[in-house]
Amino acid sequence: MRHAKSDWSENVADFERVLNKRGRKSCLALRAWFAENNIKPDIALVSSAKRTQLTFDTIFGIPKIRPENIQHDDMLYDGDSTQIIKAIRSTASTHNTILVIAHNPSISQVAHSLCILGQKENLPIFPTGAFAMLSFPNSEFEYHSGELIHFIAARTLMADNE
Repeated sequence: MRHAKSDWSENVADFERVLNKRGRKSCLALRAWFAENNIKPDIALVSSAKRTQLTFDTIFGIPKIRPENIQHDDMLYDGDSTQIIKAIRSTASTHNTILVIAHNPSISQVAHSLCILGQKENLPIFPTGAFAMLSFPNSEFEYHSGELIHFIAARTLMADNE
């Protein structure tokens, strides 16, 4: 998942940017979607950046979908796709459903690298507030082995409610 839309109006460091109004609304739309689809991750790996923390807290602020385990990691802010995949692999031995909230271009690259060839063409470069769910056989996170189950862009959910 990519964080929701952030606010560029304040003169703060990139790491400290918060969500803007649209970003907060998109998080609420995503929260409703996760709850409606009964998707509750076992663990969340969340970038330490402020906008990513706020995205997680807003979407997963209700017990029905909030993961039991949450790990904040600076690597998810400035790491590349190879590092993120390595983090997913190390977590997969103890957790079935792993949520990663990070930044572009890395998070889009992760999804494209892990998605089955022939399905990855259905994955755009992630806009803010985008979520891709992949399923892996036998929890093997090999390149091009994940079946694309869902791709949701928050802006699409919000358009559906207008």
